Amino acid sequence: MALDDVALALLRAQLGVIGRRQLFSLGYRRAQVDAMVRRGQLEWAARGVYRRTGTPRTRAQDAMVALRRCHGEARVSGPLLLALIGCEGYEVEECGFTVLVPPGRRLAPVPFDWRPDPAPQENSATIGSLPSVTPVRNLLELAVDLEDDDALVLAADRLRWRTRRGAADLARLAADLPDHPGVPRLERLGLLDAARPESPGERDLDVLFAGIGCPVEWQVWVAPDLRVDALLRDCSIVIESDGPTHEDERDRARDAERDRRLEALGYLVVHVTAADRRHPEELRRRLRRLRADRLEDRRSA
Repeated sequence: MALDDVALALLRAQLGVIGRRQLFSLGYRRAQVDAMVRRGQLEWAARGVYRRTGTPRTRAQDAMVALRRCHGEARVSGPLLLALIGCEGYEVEECGFTVLVPPGRRLAPVPFDWRPDPAPQENSATIGSLPSVTPVRNLLELAVDLEDDDALVLAADRLRWRTRRGAADLARLAADLPDHPGVPRLERLGLLDAARPESPGERDLDVLFAGIGCPVEWQVWVAPDLRVDALLRDCSIVIESDGPTHEDERDRARDAERDRRLEALGYLVVHVTAADRRHPEELRRRLRRLRADRLEDRRSA
């Protein structure tokens, strides 16, 4: 007996994976399933779970096998989701995952990480064909599972760069789920603060800007396709942090075009270089002077 179109469609939707219970629900009998395994149409993947023979085995497929091992009553979280949505620095085949199961559910010893879902039925998504939590909710789960603070901060930064989902979105979710065990750690690390700089270089600059007389907003979208490193909003000064990626001729030309666009929008662009970092007080004096001049020009206009 061959797999019918419904079973084949389910296999395609589930990354080449299907559960024994799913086959039974489609009308296949136990003997028929066992025969398909013997003939090589299906191969055993885990208890009660099969993989279509010849399907490439990937990390995402491993996660799907784990979900079918839980009979579909589960969701995926973890670094794997960051990789699947394209966050820089995360490779799909190198990332782990955690399966969140309904409270009260217990699993026999299994070869994957799992724990009870602290907020079942909330913030569901499908990422890479996997039933999962949403990317922002995933940060709450990472706050439970990741031991290293730096790794958690990096995950938050990378998600923000990739999706524009940042501290404000995370803060709203934390307010909706105040009892989630990941919330206290996110608060301790400042990841719920919408004004927080998002990269190590910007966090270093944040210290340099102390005392310039106005708040600094980080990673601000000033146009639908144009985000700046920092903004002094009251005087429309944009601050860009220059690093190694700004050194070759093509990068300089791109930066110049970007500066022209910002100036056309009414912003003054200030580039902070390595030399500025070595002389922080001089940088602060320059920013205070530029801000004062801009505010005076506005009053005089």
